[in-house]
Amino acid sequence: NDLVQYELVGRRKDWEDLEQKLADDARPLFILGYGGLGKTRMAAELARASERFPDGAVWHFVSDISSPLGLLEQMARHLELEPNTPTDQIIHKFCAKQALIVLDNAESVKDAQAYRDFLGKLDSSNGVRVVLTSRQRWPIYKNTQVQKHELSAMGAEEALILLERMLDVARPDFMPTPEQRRLLAQACRHHPRLMEFAVDLLDVKPVDSVIEELQSLKGHTAEEALEEMVFRSLEQMRAQELGEKARKALDVLVVCRGGFTEDAAKALLSDHPLATIILGDTNQNPLLQLLQLMKELMQAQGVPMDGDTDGLIPLKRWNFLRVEGERYTIPLLIRDAIEHLGSTPPDAHQRHFQYYYHWAKEVDADQKDAGRFARMDAEAENLA
Repeated sequence: NDLVQYELVGRRKDWEDLEQKLADDARPLFILGYGGLGKTRMAAELARASERFPDGAVWHFVSDISSPLGLLEQMARHLELEPNTPTDQIIHKFCAKQALIVLDNAESVKDAQAYRDFLGKLDSSNGVRVVLTSRQRWPIYKNTQVQKHELSAMGAEEALILLERMLDVARPDFMPTPEQRRLLAQACRHHPRLMEFAVDLLDVKPVDSVIEELQSLKGHTAEEALEEMVFRSLEQMRAQELGEKARKALDVLVVCRGGFTEDAAKALLSDHPLATIILGDTNQNPLLQLLQLMKELMQAQGVPMDGDTDGLIPLKRWNFLRVEGERYTIPLLIRDAIEHLGSTPPDAHQRHFQYYYHWAKEVDADQKDAGRFARMDAEAENLA
């Protein structure tokens, strides 16, 4: 839903070309282009609105830890099959449908050969199609083995229309005038993701200040300008009240995939070695029982276990952290910037593993909780 919150602007010809390619050709289709240009948005529109796929779509985010097995599990869940359904049955039943498989962020693949082998098992005669969004075609495919569609940059008129749509949805505290909107669209270099980031900044900075900052960016490409803008904003937030706490919290919380709860944030941001141990069923594990007993005793004596979550306040104010119900998510743009900086503490991944390991054991042990599978599914990326 987040991917299609803005109306598709200036991409009608791209849409028609993609629809035609999917109708005429069963080969995997790569949507190519540089970061933030709209590849994922186009794929989301195909998944949402194309009449070619009445049986829906499976959305698979490719990363250095993803695998074809994860895609297979998603296909099984899409068909509402039992967890132990054999692989060949899952593939056979899925290929009987008119459904779309999207491999998003495909340039991050670690084992392209494994994915290629898996996709080669799919029978597309009934209408199953595969779309991959990527900055480049996988080298293991020859040009004749796949289809390609390259997205180009938006024109000035389309960029201004898209900016208008973003402002209508976001309703920032500082709303630009018509002339300022034209300058904003131009300063954003007609780049959708840079434009979206600029609109977010209008909640905390006056319009002229945002325009001036955009115009001063030195990056030669839209991607370089976007990265520079994010780094500047991180440093500006850091200089404000609670900014240092916010920056440190962000460095840690980017290890969470697919969002996190406040309880997870408290555990991951804590300096206490027992913070990630969750009280609950221990499955008769003596070591866990001892650790949990120690934690209970310390909590009873008033020893603080929870990490300081005050840093979440400026992160939300600067839109570096988004809130949906009881879950927080870090926008992919911000996550990419932090990972590029390499500022995540060495032990953050271990603390993440410990917390979700104990969390999953506790949830799975509560047989009376009818919603435990939904809770586990919500944390699927963190449990991968």
